[in-house]
Amino acid sequence: MSPTDDEVTDVVHAGVGSRQKHIVGVGWNHLVTFWDDDDRKTVPFSRQLKGHAADVLCIAQAPPSVLATVRRCRLNRSNPC
Repeated sequence: MSPTDDEVTDVVHAGVGSRQKHIVGVGWNHLVTFWDDDDRKTVPFSRQLKGHAADVLCIAQAPPSVLATVRRCRLNRSNPC
């Protein structure tokens, strides 16, 4: 996902029609990372979304344009998520 040793926790294939297809990964680096899905053997990431303050545990998609992510969270009265 990045040039670190962070663990990948989930990956989805997200496509919009037949033109824009991406592999999207999340993990311990607190980022949502996009790679273009094409015929190259090695593909650098095309963009990263920042904003999570903790590990991102999973990702889900609702076509055509919604991605949802979940971060690690401890529920308690003094620290709601």
